[in-house]
Amino acid sequence: MTSLAHNVASGVVGADSSGRAVFNRLEIVPFMANPMQFSLYVQALVRMMQEDTASWTSYYQIAGIHGAPYTPYDGAGATFVRPLPEFMGYCSHSSVLFPTWHRPYMALIEQEIQRIALTIASQYSNFNDQWIEAAVQLRHPYWDWSKTAQPPHELYADEELDVLLPPLGKPGKISNPFRRYVFQRPTPNFPSPFSEHGWYSTHRHAMTDASNNIVDDIPDLEATLSDQAFRIRMIGTSLLLIGDTASTWEAFSNDNKGLLPQPADTSLEALHGNIHMHVGGGSDRGHMSNPVVAAFDPFFWLHHSQTDRLLSLWAALHPDQWVTPSREPEGTWTITTRGAVDETTSLTPFYCGTSDGQFWTSADLRAPTDGLFGYSYEEFDGVDWSDKVAVQAHIKTKVAQLYPLSTIIATWMDFDGGASHPLCPRLAVAQPTARASFSPDQPRGVLRWTAHITAKKHALGGSFTVLVFLGAAPAHPKNFLSSANFVGDYCAFVNPTPERCENCVQQGNIAVGGAVDLTDALVRRAEVMSLHPRDVVPYLREMLCWRVWTGTGPPAHPSEVEELEVDVSATPLYIDEHSEITAGNTVVYHDVTRGSPGGCRHPERPTNA
Repeated sequence: MTSLAHNVASGVVGADSSGRAVFNRLEIVPFMANPMQFSLYVQALVRMMQEDTASWTSYYQIAGIHGAPYTPYDGAGATFVRPLPEFMGYCSHSSVLFPTWHRPYMALIEQEIQRIALTIASQYSNFNDQWIEAAVQLRHPYWDWSKTAQPPHELYADEELDVLLPPLGKPGKISNPFRRYVFQRPTPNFPSPFSEHGWYSTHRHAMTDASNNIVDDIPDLEATLSDQAFRIRMIGTSLLLIGDTASTWEAFSNDNKGLLPQPADTSLEALHGNIHMHVGGGSDRGHMSNPVVAAFDPFFWLHHSQTDRLLSLWAALHPDQWVTPSREPEGTWTITTRGAVDETTSLTPFYCGTSDGQFWTSADLRAPTDGLFGYSYEEFDGVDWSDKVAVQAHIKTKVAQLYPLSTIIATWMDFDGGASHPLCPRLAVAQPTARASFSPDQPRGVLRWTAHITAKKHALGGSFTVLVFLGAAPAHPKNFLSSANFVGDYCAFVNPTPERCENCVQQGNIAVGGAVDLTDALVRRAEVMSLHPRDVVPYLREMLCWRVWTGTGPPAHPSEVEELEVDVSATPLYIDEHSEITAGNTVVYHDVTRGSPGGCRHPERPTNA
């Protein structure tokens, strides 16, 4: 495969009849309500999946950038500073580059889908101008998993979709490309079981039917994407964006806890990892749960379009924060193990020009997305990008409407009845972290209780989930997420073939982690008198438990999970008269979990984090 010019990640092309060239990515439900764009997208994705796998623009080649089949993409990284036994892939995980690396990746598949859609649009004889306009305006949809528990049923369950077909635009049926991707040839370089007999397409929550065929367990998928899991995601997203708990790039961007001294909290990568695990069903049950093959699942792109949207929202709320210098914890084909990375690091294999070696960098991506790849999001409609303060205020209002954290915290305050006020010191007006003053009759704050989870990333040889419960956990793992006692989980999204990964061999002790909010469950269960430690700590000592599961077989005993630690903290959260949220100093209550398998290993008493 040779070419005179590289496949440049330039983004979508063209302007509509009014001259506009930037259009919003739409949430999947309103996107499906646009029959022209939905019809074009579905047909384009089907054709892309059918392209010769040797083509750089094929679905197979672009999906393969993320990991398997371990071949360089379009000449990027054809030479390497020190050879590896086998090629792993380009993606950066547990890294400060995680959010920005995936941005040109999304732009690349978006531009290729639009390229095909423009060709399809030209085949309509009726209302041809409108079809061309729809193709020009076509942007990749996203699934806002912080607003809805599940994507539309037909996308993951139906074999065919209803669309308008050329040349007359009459209704017809077409194979559903969201349902699966069918491999054109054997996949020997894929990890087990995905290279084995029967895995001829992507699967979610795979099971073997009566005829010994591998099929998707759709009821299990729907049970996993439960309303309870959705509410937890919504709270996690709210805390990430406006909860004042991830105000630095290191804390926001990734789940590598080796980068931070404080307990693990919610990060963009941790939220993203939960969706991978929940949609796939487990490291051996679905492609989405395995980073080596995840991008072959068509839901990968709906998911990462949402992840990019959250990056855009967070960046607008934190205009002075961006990629900070760090070390790459997991080597890629073009970044050495523990290699220095920063905003100037090349985001391979995403070319920004046809000359060899010219790749996008994170610094390039700091500009508003509508100035780069021709897409934006509805929340940014009408903003003046030259006024960062105005943009910040505008997005803060939008986020508060979408994910009403202040309303949730107000509910916590009502339940607490002021009992935790003595442990929520009044924030001084001059204090740098306090963004507003508090009058004497205002609530000074409420304690947010959190379970912090850390573990060795490669402890179980693949992706795994640490699930937290208040009360007994179900006996059968399949009932974990639908249990009334389920509180939340952290999913480690893990390469299952560490022998292919430079860092997995040499730096296998990397610790990853995330957080599970306990406060909402404490309030809704109403089994404590207040959120004061005198009520919460003894309750948690008795009721808090956790399970570790890979998605198949029995749960792993916590003692089998190297460096697993579940710890508990309380953090004051304050709301001012403008619903501005500020976090106070965290206190860790080590005694809650000390002595339990996988519990706190610290000998000291409660400390400030």
